[in-house]
Amino acid sequence: SGRLQKTGRFSNHKKEGLWLSYHKNGRLSDSAFYKNDLVYGTKLTWTDTGILVDSTVLDKDGAGIAISWHPNKKLSAEGRYSAGKKEDGTWVFYRTDGSKSSVEAYERGKFVSRQYFNESGSALSDTTNTEQDASFPGGPGAWRKYLEKNLRLPDGYKIENADRVTVIIDFVLDTDGNILDAYTSVPFHPAFDDIALSIIKNSPKWSPATDKHNRRVKAFRRQPITFAQVK
Repeated sequence: SGRLQKTGRFSNHKKEGLWLSYHKNGRLSDSAFYKNDLVYGTKLTWTDTGILVDSTVLDKDGAGIAISWHPNKKLSAEGRYSAGKKEDGTWVFYRTDGSKSSVEAYERGKFVSRQYFNESGSALSDTTNTEQDASFPGGPGAWRKYLEKNLRLPDGYKIENADRVTVIIDFVLDTDGNILDAYTSVPFHPAFDDIALSIIKNSPKWSPATDKHNRRVKAFRRQPITFAQVK
């Protein structure tokens, strides 16, 4: 788009001084000061709407504290780092509704233990890592069948000089498994692009992704949609 994405200075191939990053809409994404390629001082991160979601403060050895927030401004996580920016001590993680999802113990970057909590605040006996990717009901095979069932050539069009064309759609799955922010990242022709985009937008709900801190999280997907000429 021609907008500035990132700006900063290198010294001997290592980040040095103030570095700034920007979202596609031009808003500031993050701000950090580096010394010898390591964050030193305060690093801040914002959403593309200008909401502060992360604040990390580190000393010259990489020790410090971190606090993060969900985009709705509810607390997301809090903890501290020992030298080398290694998680240390107790870290607490929260869901978007403010409920505690996990309390985890670390020792100089090494995971020690965790306690998960349900949305009512009760401790769970199962401490197995909850991290899993978003999934379509029935799995990859069912997703493929859904795409094939709804795929068609635009009325009045045919593919010439090739037997197939591909449109790529990028989209986000929210914490309830709904399709968000679907757009054509690699277009072919508006008539084909519209059909591909419609297929994705009309998808049934997915099972949302969850992170290792027992929280539902958004997931990004890139889906090729291939139109084949029927012979």
